[in-house]
Amino acid sequence: MWIDFRTLKEQISLQDVLAYYGIVLHGQGQERVGTCPIHHGDNRTAFHVNLAKNRWYCHTRCGGGDVIDFVAKKEMCTLREASLWLLEHFGQARDKTLKSHSTMPLANMANYPYLRERRITSETVSCYGITYTPLGVCIPLRSPNGNSLGILHRATAEGLPRYRFPAGFLKRDFLYGADRVEPDATTLIVVEGCFDLFRLFQAGLISVVALMGSRATSSQLAGVRRLAKHRVVLCLDGDRAGISGAQQIAAQLGTDREVIVISPPWGQDPADLTEAEVIDLLAPAVHAPINAQPRLQLVRG
Repeated sequence: MWIDFRTLKEQISLQDVLAYYGIVLHGQGQERVGTCPIHHGDNRTAFHVNLAKNRWYCHTRCGGGDVIDFVAKKEMCTLREASLWLLEHFGQARDKTLKSHSTMPLANMANYPYLRERRITSETVSCYGITYTPLGVCIPLRSPNGNSLGILHRATAEGLPRYRFPAGFLKRDFLYGADRVEPDATTLIVVEGCFDLFRLFQAGLISVVALMGSRATSSQLAGVRRLAKHRVVLCLDGDRAGISGAQQIAAQLGTDREVIVISPPWGQDPADLTEAEVIDLLAPAVHAPINAQPRLQLVRG
């Protein structure tokens, strides 16, 4: 992909990038100062920004430059990788030379090839606020109370990391979809990834969270316990990592609630299934009467 670096630096504001990272600086007019967000030193005036010139400088150790230089330093990547990062995060730049990176109207999002291949519907796109650039899909991350935590980028362009979380984001403390779990739900379903969750949503299952992996940290387990009133259904990927992870999580959850482990057919993820197959797989466990005595049950695997 050819990148017009000059246009990129002109069209993307350093102030917007600093705001994306949650960096707070002090000052009036076009000059801002603060602690360096790159090396995180103790000097509260080491980092200077000139908003008019769209440039920054660290007087302690990091040097300075433009918006591309800042991202390269912050993300510890090459200038080209930093430029791709900027295009992916700020693809709405208005210059005609970057018009191919503008976002598509919401109604047409499901027609984006990658979303179409994953069989993601317009309703799912709308409910979960999914957007995209030609470099990948953008999935908003939210805390259990609905506050924004940034954007997860699922790259579809070659040469980029498959998944990229916001800088400083603690995946180990996070359950994707926790903000949408029904407060009166008796059963919580746990899957590995957000696209697994999207498939279950399209099958009519709302109280679902994704670990973003096949293992659960103590923080994630605590979150599952808070959200699951009576029953937890673990439906991780149908491979060794998924089956092993589900069994380990089931053992870690203890015996204070009913835990059911269900595995998709070998080699498949929940996202690979049709909505009808999801219902056939999960409905018996989700709608079964709650057991008076909590227990661990392996249904398929």
